[in-house]
Amino acid sequence: MALTRPRSYQLLDSDIKASCRAATAANVTLSGGAPDVLDSVVNLVVGDRVLVKDQSTGSQNGIYVVQTVGTGSNGTWVRASDFNATNKISSGIIVYIEEGTVYGDRVYSLTTDNPITLGSTSLAWSLISGAGGGTTPGGSTGYVQYNSSSLFAGSANFTFDGSNVDLAGYIDAANLRVGTSGNTISSTDTNGNILLTPNGTGVILANANVTAPVFISNVGPGTAPFTVTSTTQVANLNVATAGTAGSATTAGTVTTAAQPNITSVGNLTIANISNIQINNNTVAAADTNGNLSLNSNGTGKVFISTLDSGGGRLVLSGTSGSVTDSSFFTYTSNSLLVNGNVTASTLVSNIAIGTAPLTVTSTTQVANLNVATAGTAGTVTTAAQPNITSVGNLTIANIDNIQIDGNAISSTNLNGNIDISPNGTGNINLNDPVQVTSTVQATQFISNIAIGTAPLVVTSTTQVANLNVATAGSSTTAGSATTAGTVTTAAQGNITSVGTLTGLTVSGSIVPNANGTIQLGGTSARWSNIWGLSSSAQYADLAENYESDAHYDPATVVVFGGDMEITTSTITHDPKVAGVISTQPAYLMNDDSSRSGTWLPVALQGRVPCKVKGPVSKGDIVVTSDIPGVAEKINKILYEPGSVIGKSLEHHLGTDIKIIEVVVGRF
Repeated sequence: MALTRPRSYQLLDSDIKASCRAATAANVTLSGGAPDVLDSVVNLVVGDRVLVKDQSTGSQNGIYVVQTVGTGSNGTWVRASDFNATNKISSGIIVYIEEGTVYGDRVYSLTTDNPITLGSTSLAWSLISGAGGGTTPGGSTGYVQYNSSSLFAGSANFTFDGSNVDLAGYIDAANLRVGTSGNTISSTDTNGNILLTPNGTGVILANANVTAPVFISNVGPGTAPFTVTSTTQVANLNVATAGTAGSATTAGTVTTAAQPNITSVGNLTIANISNIQINNNTVAAADTNGNLSLNSNGTGKVFISTLDSGGGRLVLSGTSGSVTDSSFFTYTSNSLLVNGNVTASTLVSNIAIGTAPLTVTSTTQVANLNVATAGTAGTVTTAAQPNITSVGNLTIANIDNIQIDGNAISSTNLNGNIDISPNGTGNINLNDPVQVTSTVQATQFISNIAIGTAPLVVTSTTQVANLNVATAGSSTTAGSATTAGTVTTAAQGNITSVGTLTGLTVSGSIVPNANGTIQLGGTSARWSNIWGLSSSAQYADLAENYESDAHYDPATVVVFGGDMEITTSTITHDPKVAGVISTQPAYLMNDDSSRSGTWLPVALQGRVPCKVKGPVSKGDIVVTSDIPGVAEKINKILYEPGSVIGKSLEHHLGTDIKIIEVVVGRF
């Protein structure tokens, strides 16, 4: 029995599709920008089959046919006739790639599970054979396998013999872990430092000499960062944070930064020190006669809590001899009694504030007493105090000015005005309601209360003329007050009426602040009836929304049919023609954004871009063609009533497919 060639309809139902000349490697524009070269060497021509497998939108993947060659706006691919309907696609389809540097001679399979709906189901293609594909490793024995463009590969530069890894290149890693204990070698900063980090309490051990200009330790104070076990002296040791040096001794100079404690190993027999500093105060003996000098820092004082009468000399008031007893100068308990005059440029007390450090029992006034914390007397001048308290009640405090941190409350004119003057750029803030029974004059009234609360309430029924509001927020009401003159406000996001406006009447134009960007109404807030004398639009055609079985690009010719209301045209001179998918309709009917599904605007009347196969001349009647979604010039022999799309507005003398303008209508 002789073999017979399978019929075309038999191939359509088979899992093996006709081969493709080339395959894509990335996302491409399918209509109006499809490339003319694939896989470096494949120059496409009209009719070539292409496997599209890498689209960002997976539902666009599949087998396509080159309809128009080009890299510009005219490059167009359409789905192949054996891959343009849901019933022609199933999981497991196999296709062979004929040419290409990378993808030539490869075989791909559709791995998406059934059921599949064309146009909505994401289609995934996987390599099953070709160019070393599959699971066969590359290279020779001992080669470590790695992924090379989804294929196994091996190299003599990267091998493993069961015990050792041999790498001829570099290991590029932020951290290298050594052994099983978690020790790491890393380099994270840009200056190229290499960090050796032992795990836990481990240390870094060197079995030979370590030479470095500086040894730096980052351990905390109190822990020895550097331990010298040799008994040989270390000359001129400079330690940034000193711990202990074991049994090592030092020669030359030992320099250390400020330490909380410096502890000797064992007892010091003597510490020979020129100066001892305690918070910048010094204890020194710089002269040869053995005097000990106590020098306080700055304006501080030297306090001696206990005097040892058996040694040293106490120098008082510049006297270099011994202290002489006198009944006029006695100290008992906590009191010092002086029976004569005490003369001093300043008397300083260190007792707590609130206790009288100086008590004057004389009834004679003390003139011009300057006291750091004043009691009473004549004219009292005092430095800044937390409180000044009157002994008894003041009958009156006659003050020209009261200053609070530089802000002044004053009354300098004769008519009794009180001036409140903030310092610098400050404001006068009133944190509680203020009731004023007379006139309040100000350049501006500024409120810092939250938006939504009335900062200024006018209860007068007199009109407020020329009210200027800097920020109007959501306005509240002003009692029964009305406004006259001009109400001026800065630019606001919204100006909302309290309640609903029953109407808005204007005597001038309502004009947007930009051309072609401001909407009147919206998809969820539509106007009802609109009355007017005339209207105009920038765009041209009258369109109506119809439910489509798939998404089609603008300028695509559609007919009534398919699973929904409209589908792409595939028959020449089809009397079921509906129109052309509109690009930018001037008026769109049947617009309802709440509906589900795919609804596309079909141009019914007016000029509109349309996909047309040439040749066609200006004024020619165009009808559907056998190329999906494309129109052509009418053939009077094939004409059927109702098959006319419209008339061409342009010449297209070539034989390829081009988008031109046509006038849609019934001619």
